[in-house]
Formats: sequence, C-alpha cells, structure tokens
Amino acid sequence: MRMKKRITWLGLFIIIMVTLTSCAQVKNNSTSHPQEKLTLDKVIELSHQGQDLSWRDFERYDSTEVGSGLYILRYELEEGYSLLIGGVPKEKPFYIRLVESDHSDPGIDIRENNVEAFISKEK
Repeated sequence: MRMKKRITWLGLFIIIMVTLTSCAQVKNNSTSHPQEKLTLDKVIELSHQGQDLSWRDFERYDSTEVGSGLYILRYELEEGYSLLIGGVPKEKPFYIRLVESDHSDPGIDIRENNVEAFISKEK
C-alpha cells in the first residue's frame, strides 16, 4: 500500500514539474525576444519570396497560436486583415493565407497570389 502511495505522489510530482517547466518556457520565449508587428507592407515584401517562404520568415513578428490539432499562427494586420500560417512547424507551411479579419472572403495564399491585387480589390 505504501508503495502505491509513493508511486502516486511521484506521478503527481512529475506532472506538476512538467507543467511548470512548460509554462516557464512559454513565458521566457515571449519576453526574451521583443516581437515586431507584422504589417501589410511587410506581407507584400515577403510574398515576393513565393514558395521559398518558411516559418522562420515570420518568427520575429507577434502572433497568436489559434490552431487545434494543426499548428496555426494568426498575425493581426492593419486595415482589417489577418495572416494565417498553418502546418507542421518542422515542415514547409501548408498555407500562408491573407484574409479579411471578418472572414467574409477565403483570402489568398500569399505564395501564389498577388497580394497588392487582393488588397486593392477589397477596398
């Protein structure tokens, strides 16, 4: 009976330590590197890289993780736009979509479509 109790306490201790360590890592990542705000002008500039765009091109910009099951980052832009990047972090992104924040349009993948034309069409 004592052995069972020790194993239970040990398991609980490990869960708490893993949770605290994970929280500390997230906090350290967000405070150690000040994040820039991604802008439409920067999205236009980045879009010229086409299929060469990767997760690394967006690391310096402030984002919110919004995925459930799939890793998805949302970057809030000015003028009612957002950029959504989805996929598996160690692989090429599945999509890099510029969308209207109200989701009234499915948007475009900036690697394949003209960002300037999309923005001017929406105005």
